[in-house]
Amino acid sequence: GPSTAFFNMVSSAWLNSGEDSETIAKKNYAILGGMIRLFENSNGDDDIIKPNALSFRLVLESLLAHNDRGMKQRLWETFQLAQKYTIADMQSYMIMIHVLSSVGNEKMAERANMLLREAVEISMSPSPTCIDVDVTIGAKEFYACIKCLVDAGLAQKANDTLSWMIELIVKFGRNEFIVSENEALSSGLFKSVINALAEKNDWESVEKAELLLIQWNGLYREGVSGSSNSTGLINAEPDLSCYILVLEAWSRLAKKEGVGGDEKLTAALKADAILQQMEQDYALGSSTISPDINVYTAVVKAYSSTKQNENAFVRVMEIVRKVDDVYISCGNNERDKPPSQLLLMALDTCANSKDAEVMTKYVDEYLLNRILELYPDERKILNSMYRSAIFGHSKNCAPDKAVSLIWEMIEKHKMTPDLFCFEKCFEAYAKSGSDNGTESAQKSRDLFQLMEEGCELVPSERIYTNVIRAIGNDDSDPEKADKAKAILDYMMEIVRHENVKGAPTIFTYNAVINVCASVKGDESERAVALGMAFQVFNELRATKFGPDQMTYSSLLRACANLVGSDDGSDDNDIVSCERRKEILKETIETCIEEGYLGDMVIRDIQVAAPNSWTEFLKC
Repeated sequence: GPSTAFFNMVSSAWLNSGEDSETIAKKNYAILGGMIRLFENSNGDDDIIKPNALSFRLVLESLLAHNDRGMKQRLWETFQLAQKYTIADMQSYMIMIHVLSSVGNEKMAERANMLLREAVEISMSPSPTCIDVDVTIGAKEFYACIKCLVDAGLAQKANDTLSWMIELIVKFGRNEFIVSENEALSSGLFKSVINALAEKNDWESVEKAELLLIQWNGLYREGVSGSSNSTGLINAEPDLSCYILVLEAWSRLAKKEGVGGDEKLTAALKADAILQQMEQDYALGSSTISPDINVYTAVVKAYSSTKQNENAFVRVMEIVRKVDDVYISCGNNERDKPPSQLLLMALDTCANSKDAEVMTKYVDEYLLNRILELYPDERKILNSMYRSAIFGHSKNCAPDKAVSLIWEMIEKHKMTPDLFCFEKCFEAYAKSGSDNGTESAQKSRDLFQLMEEGCELVPSERIYTNVIRAIGNDDSDPEKADKAKAILDYMMEIVRHENVKGAPTIFTYNAVINVCASVKGDESERAVALGMAFQVFNELRATKFGPDQMTYSSLLRACANLVGSDDGSDDNDIVSCERRKEILKETIETCIEEGYLGDMVIRDIQVAAPNSWTEFLKC
């Protein structure tokens, strides 16, 4: 009867018959099916007709040549069937690796990777069981599989497979495995994996991207050095774009939401370490790649996310000055001009400092002047510059410096500062405290007039609220509570005219109550302030947001400052001792009922009622 060899001979004849591919595929599929049926009918005892690896490979090649719509699925089914009856040969593995890799989805990529590893393990075994032991998996199969893993978004698996490939070559030698003596690994392959890892935007992947970059560099240097241990696997060193991929990945991690301050700094330091290694390698002549402006910008970008770190400010300015020095030494060549993005990110970094000296040394004395020199007519750049500088000075409670920049925008550059600039100045005046309260309150009112009349801007809620807070800092103004309440009433009025940006919030109401609590006038003035505090409190309770813990804290301070202590020792008490206790008791009861009795409120109760606060809390 017919044997496996006979069936394979007929199948091979059909494959080389020159008939159309559909006919060949059907014929050889049928021949394989006939072999399997005969073998199964013999209960698996007749090895003479058992299909072998060649039987299945001939069908695989026939299906591959036909390439119809369902070809890839039938190829996979046939290959799986081969695994049931025999061990597929290397050529069958190679066919399947390339076919599955061409699909491009995650499932097929993982299958291709699995087959690649199976094939390598089979060929490396001491007694290979495949019939074509002289055929080995080569670089093309690894390339196809790695590219497929990258395209499918499986960056870490692509990296694992590339690393495994290099490990095998180093272990077994070039002539024996994967790449021939005169063949080099593709630098594009390394770059594609680095890019895929970098784009994952997670810590582990970016670290692997950096390690692969280092490994690539090492392999290249080994080849250049010509040492006895040299593999010469790759003939091109990583270019600038590869370094930038990793640097920008660290920058993105430094800016990523949910990343803590320590991790942000670590990411920036990792980016900086790559830069410093590049500079060192280039200086020693071991690399032809010199950091360019994009490299420096990526590192500064990473540092710009590390808020309030002294080392970050210093290092960022070192980088900026280095770039600027190159520009100056090259005769102000436009190509070497420090980019505005670099300067603005450095400014943003310094603006986040809580150290006024940082703002003076780096911002006022250098960055502002340099940006104005390099980009005098770029209004968009200048606007960003002024916004950052105003933010920085406001954060350091230097409102006068911030306001001077607003005037510079208006008078020198004919620019109109936006609401953000004014908001930051008002915040600074509000935080300036009562030491210069009278002056700050007046300057705040003058700035408000400039904003409304000079710049024709519509004030926001934050501006109104901070004006109220600034007014509260003026202890010499006996009418400050009336002024604060008047602003609140005005805000309520303009809301009716659809100025939603000016609508009061809970912060506005709390600010007015705080102003009332800070009144230091005579008994009559304190009584009016107390009444006003409770009036605003009741108005707040009628709003959609209602009071919060800060409201009750402010109200209790008003009681302590305006009514007096609960022991009646204050000669300027405006109410009787009993009435005082009633006011405190009612306030505390309401606070407890509404669920705002927290640590902050309890501390204020202790101040307002040092002798009876425990009694009040029992209610």
